[in-house]
Amino acid sequence: MGKQSLVVLDTNHIHGYVYETNRLQDIRGASSILDTLNRKTMVEIAEKEYGGQKVFANGGAGLFLIEGDEARAEEYGRRIQKEYREKTNDGASITYAVQELPEGMDVWHDDIRLEREMLNYKLVQNKITASTVVSLPSQPFLRPCSACGTRYAEYRDYSEANDQSSQRNRYCNVCWQKRQEDNRIKEAIEHNRARPYAWEQMIHGLSASYDIREKTERPPDFNELRGITGGRTTSHWSTRMATAWGRYLLT
Repeated sequence: MGKQSLVVLDTNHIHGYVYETNRLQDIRGASSILDTLNRKTMVEIAEKEYGGQKVFANGGAGLFLIEGDEARAEEYGRRIQKEYREKTNDGASITYAVQELPEGMDVWHDDIRLEREMLNYKLVQNKITASTVVSLPSQPFLRPCSACGTRYAEYRDYSEANDQSSQRNRYCNVCWQKRQEDNRIKEAIEHNRARPYAWEQMIHGLSASYDIREKTERPPDFNELRGITGGRTTSHWSTRMATAWGRYLLT
């Protein structure tokens, strides 16, 4: 057995990225992007590019056993950070820490409590020292995003062209990416194409015999979700769908 290292990763400020706006479309898109990065991208890169094994990956965090020394594990951590920057347009970030294991240690059977404690200590230290943007540059002649209100607007959503209340909205690259992700999910459902990762996980929360039919419409806002899990007339399907939907939104 050669050199092996543990890498722990933890997404920074998940709540701030997902709930940066109160728009359901943005929340769904952000949730899907982070879920894919956490439970799919992390795992695939570790296994396919670094000969790694997943210990766990969920809730915005992950722990992986990487084949190689500390330098190779650091490379994996930086690779995941790069994926987060690119897939979220710098809207979300992730912190990692690395602990190289002693020669011959079997991470699956030996007592690694000391190594785990050291790893968690390093992660906390890295989170404390992580660089953050204190304030965004101010420019009175540029328009702020209509969704988050903090970054400059760059994109117009032409699907809102006929809506008097939103046709003048403009969006920053981070919020625009969230909306694009949500639109991809919508199109996949409507045309029964391969669904994004988060939506597939939501489907698993339903019974094995259930599938989403073509042209299925999703709730446009939170008002549509009120009351679907209560009342005597609520169907069993609605209860199961609401439970799965809640898991998807909060993933």
